[in-house]
Amino acid sequence: DMLRLLRANPEFAAACHAAAINCADGFPVAFYGRLRRAGGGGRVTGCDLFHELADNAQTWRQRMLIVSESDGTTAALTTWIEARGLADFWHSITAPVAMLASRAAQDRLAVAITTWRPDILVLTLGAPASEVFLYRYHNKLPPCWALCCGQAVRIEVGLARRAPPVWQRYNLEWAWRIVREPRRLGPRYFRDALAVPGIIFADLSAAWWPAGGLDAAVDQSRM
Repeated sequence: DMLRLLRANPEFAAACHAAAINCADGFPVAFYGRLRRAGGGGRVTGCDLFHELADNAQTWRQRMLIVSESDGTTAALTTWIEARGLADFWHSITAPVAMLASRAAQDRLAVAITTWRPDILVLTLGAPASEVFLYRYHNKLPPCWALCCGQAVRIEVGLARRAPPVWQRYNLEWAWRIVREPRRLGPRYFRDALAVPGIIFADLSAAWWPAGGLDAAVDQSRM
């Protein structure tokens, strides 16, 4: 889904290219990366990343601000934070509705983040909203690590269920998610599957032919 968005949304693509670290969450992308010997980090899921932060919060004691997509997630997070004794340095707020459609709403969120001054900022808004907001406002936010984790936060606090270990072992988390949310994810994953051949062809074209990809190679052959 991210790769499809990279081709369809120029601002999202710019945000990803500007990021300090890009991780492959989905198994197909990580597997293709290994085949192409691209990168070196392997697969890093948002669930594992956020769980590591939560599991070591008392040791690290970093100021954490989580920007949730809904009041329900914020309420669950607040209860979860208080139950684990993290309220002194963890906090959660809800992002404005339809945030990317309103600059005023984005400005308000940036002010709220600056007021809290986190060491780590986590956004659960989904792509491309989280990435585009960070790209637009990174120069106006306090120095911090900003992570786009999405569903991982909801899983950690018990609002959603992660695939059982056996599904994870065989890289079938995508199938588990379709089973759990067929109406929302079925059509999206179908569109993503249709886009994969074109994405792979474009990548291999850029790797095998001169700068500019296949079109440049064809033009060069005509000279």
